[in-house]
Amino acid sequence: MRCSSRTDRAMTFAGARDGFGLIELMVAIIVLSVGILGMASLMASALRRDRLTTSRLEVTSLAEGKLEDLRPIGALPPAHALRAQLNAGGSLTAVVANYADSLTALNGRTYYRRWLIANGTVPNTRQVTVRVTPKTPLRYDTRRIDFATLILLQ
Repeated sequence: MRCSSRTDRAMTFAGARDGFGLIELMVAIIVLSVGILGMASLMASALRRDRLTTSRLEVTSLAEGKLEDLRPIGALPPAHALRAQLNAGGSLTAVVANYADSLTALNGRTYYRRWLIANGTVPNTRQVTVRVTPKTPLRYDTRRIDFATLILLQ
């Protein structure tokens, strides 16, 4: 059907420009709310993963620091006084003198570091295992990580 009069055309265009109805507005609000809640959940998950990654990085750097301290001692002559630091002993669960310490990381958190030194399976080596645990673990912290290496005695 064709609009022949001017008033019919004006009414047709006026009806098309009325805007959104209540139903359309409610559907749009619901869709927007679901999207915002999804993004909030994604942000919370990303924050937890960031905290866990930061905790693992701190623990790893503290353990690597101890291993790097012990590694060059194996190259010292057997009569050298520092060579006693590579004597077999220590514990990963208890504090043993000369085989444990406590460090404060850059963010102000305190960590316990314990190491166990055993004779290696290869002659003239030491098996060194370092365990780092946070003094007061937070919810998204790495509880403990063990690092092991062989040190060659020369």
